[in-house]
Amino acid sequence: MSIDLQGKWALVTGASRGVGREIARGLAAKGCALVLHSRAREHCAPLERELGARVNLALVGAELSVEADVDRLIREALAASGGIDLLYNNAAIMTPFRANYAEVTADDYRKSFEVNVIAPVRITHGLLPHMLARKFGRIVQVTSGIRDQPELMAYAASKAALDKFVRDTVIRLQGTA
Repeated sequence: MSIDLQGKWALVTGASRGVGREIARGLAAKGCALVLHSRAREHCAPLERELGARVNLALVGAELSVEADVDRLIREALAASGGIDLLYNNAAIMTPFRANYAEVTADDYRKSFEVNVIAPVRITHGLLPHMLARKFGRIVQVTSGIRDQPELMAYAASKAALDKFVRDTVIRLQGTA
């Protein structure tokens, strides 16, 4: 089933490059208005110049490892849009490849989980009540298929945790819109 995105608002985290930039371009091509996130607003300026003439958009800078920034991101996204209809939690950090997998540090895990799990969960929980009230919403949590690479375990474990969050949350959202 195809959903008409004309006039809908999407928040795309990590929109300044890579997968996030391509998601934003694809949504804009379908007429979706955009809140583009990056660590700093100016990182999304080239995409703003590219897409701004075609769709409504707003830029939000926020460091996802900082709780106050995540709270501000949610507030600014809602204020700019009047309500987010689609959430693409794409932003993530990849911790260093540790040639000796036994040397993956606790700090690698902390950073990975803060940005790759806790921030997306908080953003989801911040926007979901508005989606439910409006009886429309779609949420995409971008994860990873990395496996059998213990050298990247902190990143892979964080993405597996986000997968688990999705599997357990979707049960409560069935039939909502």
